[in-house]
Amino acid sequence: MYEQGRDRQDIIDFYRLIDWMMTLGLELQSEFDQQVTQYEETMKMPYITSIEIRGEQRGEQRGELKGKLLQTQQIVKRQLNRRVGELNPSLIKQVEALPIQELEELTDALLDFSTVANLEEWLKARPKLVES
Repeated sequence: MYEQGRDRQDIIDFYRLIDWMMTLGLELQSEFDQQVTQYEETMKMPYITSIEIRGEQRGEQRGELKGKLLQTQQIVKRQLNRRVGELNPSLIKQVEALPIQELEELTDALLDFSTVANLEEWLKARPKLVES
């Protein structure tokens, strides 16, 4: 398309249209990405803007944080079930609502728990988050 005189924005818009219309499998997407990268390097033309690159990086970071949060939640719930017994749904929701830092604090605190009441007391002592 560059050879046909299309400008960069036309090409990006066209690619977005194609991307919206069809989804490639992982193998084909990977091959396509490699070919685009190779072509761009040859032509010295970036395919995506630096803003788009930063957006991708932020998305990856958020995905990693969410993954860590979910993993920590699972660990805490398993540890609590072993330490104090099965938790009721209300307590599970409260634990799942904790930010990652407090979940990590809970992993240490629960070592001193012997009953569900200990967990309830610990949760009550936490500062309440203001919902927006």
